[in-house]
Amino acid sequence: MKFARIDLDNLLIYRPGITIHIKKVNWHKKIGPPFYGWWLVLAAIVGQFVAIGSNQTAAGILLTPITTDFGWSKSQYTLGGTLAFALSALVGLYIGPKIDRYGPRIIMMLGTHLLVVALFLSSFVNKLWQYTLMQILSGGLSYSLLGPLVVNTTLSKWFVQKRGLAIAFGSWGVSLAAILTPHLLSPIIETYGWRISYRLMAIFVWFILMPTCLIMRRQPEDFGLLPDGIKKDQLNQKQEPSLTLIELDHINSFTRSEAIGTRALWLLILATGCSGAAIMTLLLHGIPFLLESGLTLERATLAFSIVGIGNLLCKLFWGWALGKFEAKKLHAMTFILLLGGLLLILYAVTKKN
Repeated sequence: MKFARIDLDNLLIYRPGITIHIKKVNWHKKIGPPFYGWWLVLAAIVGQFVAIGSNQTAAGILLTPITTDFGWSKSQYTLGGTLAFALSALVGLYIGPKIDRYGPRIIMMLGTHLLVVALFLSSFVNKLWQYTLMQILSGGLSYSLLGPLVVNTTLSKWFVQKRGLAIAFGSWGVSLAAILTPHLLSPIIETYGWRISYRLMAIFVWFILMPTCLIMRRQPEDFGLLPDGIKKDQLNQKQEPSLTLIELDHINSFTRSEAIGTRALWLLILATGCSGAAIMTLLLHGIPFLLESGLTLERATLAFSIVGIGNLLCKLFWGWALGKFEAKKLHAMTFILLLGGLLLILYAVTKKN
């Protein structure tokens, strides 16, 4: 295999029969070490922690006190979350191309402001339709602007060879939401009530997410870099595997219209949609389910945190495995493990009863 030649002035990659034009380079805009993509991974952790923690995880913790105050059924309380889940799927069709065009920063800033407004207004609701509307705004619209759709799309642009590892680390925020949110939010609800809790969450979200949004960048080529931190002074034979992967990633990419025409896309949507619904159900109903099974709030939050810790540690394995094995086989394995975990929870509660 011949070594790919790089035109450093225009960032062109040449191989036999292949020319990939990235863009004219502005080397004075180049971001220095460490590779800026890892700062984006850190921002992804914070962003997903706040997006998941203030929506799905918080909704599960708030279910009992809110339904007790208003006399709502669980189905009434979760109506907003269900509609939000459906809305997020539709919003994603519109947001995806905007990420490619404008980058994640402005999109995440918009999502942050929407989430803050929704959380703050949730503290004043007195009617079911008001609460449902706030859930749709926070869990549907703002979550789509802050969550995995925006974050993982951005990380995929900054990493090719280390993409699996970067996305695995970035998704630590989801695990941290399960670990930390119950311990942070439950004492506040018990001490000050759920209305004050919503207002404090709104303040926390704004102060944490706004600096995080400012870290985000569209793609490495805007700063004279290639994915995985390849720089002009590092272009040598050692970079051959990375350059080859970048080329193959570009060649094997699909446009949205091309992807829509494939059966694989629709199977992936179906599979991830079903697993996502199961995970969101666990986040929403996990703690209330354990409370109804006879556990104290302290034990229920501890059990939920243990799930989050296991989830966090396993992502080290998944990040490594994505670079070694076929993604579809790993995806199937996650579904099997998810099913097994849910069955074990049901078995444990049934045996206790």
